[in-house]
Amino acid sequence: YHNVFSPCEIHHMLSGGRRMGEMFVLGLCFLHHRSGRNDAEVVSRDHNQRRFEMRYMPEKSLLEKTRDLIQVQA
Repeated sequence: YHNVFSPCEIHHMLSGGRRMGEMFVLGLCFLHHRSGRNDAEVVSRDHNQRRFEMRYMPEKSLLEKTRDLIQVQA
């Protein structure tokens, strides 16, 4: 982990191109959310869902992990 100020942006998960609702959101920093980067350091979710999920994990798994960390049940 880097000691860098990186505000969280809300990423709304999609199904069929539509937002799934306010309970289906991930907190991502700018670089991982909408920077458009796809390099050795970062894969941005913006327009690269498949590459993002290959590098990190499926969005649904990230949502489950987030809910576990903050102890929220949907």
